[in-house]
This record gives sequence, structure tokens and C-alpha cells, in this order.
Amino acid sequence: DLARRRCQCLLSVDDAHAALVVAVKEARRWESTYWVVTSDHGYNLGHHRLPSNKFLLYDHTLRVPMLVRGPGIAAGDNPVLGTNVDY
Repeated sequence: DLARRRCQCLLSVDDAHAALVVAVKEARRWESTYWVVTSDHGYNLGHHRLPSNKFLLYDHTLRVPMLVRGPGIAAGDNPVLGTNVDY
């Protein structure tokens, strides 16, 4: 099904990220590298028994992950509100 195939495609993103981490560590640049990882909210693929779309206001479509790591960035949550708006 479509949702399963999309998840399988994401495995290549995981593999690419893992390869980058290995390359940066091997280059001994881990402590001086900034990492910014984010996503968009994707599609509802059968959630709530609705067709695929991007315009419903459910929590899982409103909250978008964003991780930042690097020199001078303290571990933990940051209360600053960000946005990733599609225009």
C-alpha cells in the first residue's frame, strides 16, 4: 500500500543521515558541526479514515519536528516558537 511504500522510501533518508554522521565523526568535525533536522507535516495516509491531504488540523499535522545540535547549543527543549509554513 502507499503508506508502506512511503515509509520504505524514508529508509534511504535514514541511511543518508547515518552516513553523514559517520563521515563527520571520521573527519573529527563532530564537535564543530551544526546539525539542523526538520520535516514538513506530510500527508494523512488513511488517518481518521480520510483520504490523503494536507489541510486538516489534527495535532500530528500541526506539530513538525525540528532538532538542532551544535557548538553552543544547550541540550533540552527550547521554548522559542518556530514555523515551517507552506506558501
